[in-house]
Amino acid sequence: MRGLLAFVIFFSISTFSFSYATVTSIDTLCIFEARWHLFIINDISEDITIHVRSQDHGLGKETLPYQETYDWDFCENGKIEFSGEFWWNSKYQSLMLYDEPAWQICHNTKKVTQHCYWLVRPEGFYIGRENVPFPSENWQLKKPW
Repeated sequence: MRGLLAFVIFFSISTFSFSYATVTSIDTLCIFEARWHLFIINDISEDITIHVRSQDHGLGKETLPYQETYDWDFCENGKIEFSGEFWWNSKYQSLMLYDEPAWQICHNTKKVTQHCYWLVRPEGFYIGRENVPFPSENWQLKKPW
């Protein structure tokens, strides 16, 4: 009976995690979902301001100095998307940071934790599967300023 009760409690908790998207810390386990770790790297010689959010969570507005990185991780449940707003002096841009097209570019079957990198440069926003020096074939321009 105890075994059955423990299974029911475990199954209820595990099933509950599928019903909503959560922004998690690196300490939280993704039991049935893939863990994703996203990075935004400022490659502009000035500070930029960023605001990242999902449909359920705002991660706050941050100032990102030159060559600094803003990152977060989450459990992917098939529904979550992240968008970002960016300000650089008088320029503004918004774009999707994690959605199906980003998944297609960044997904790597060889890794348990998936990584996706965004490089913000004066000419625009590049996405890549790996954090390698620019320029390289890894970086794809997704959107200009």
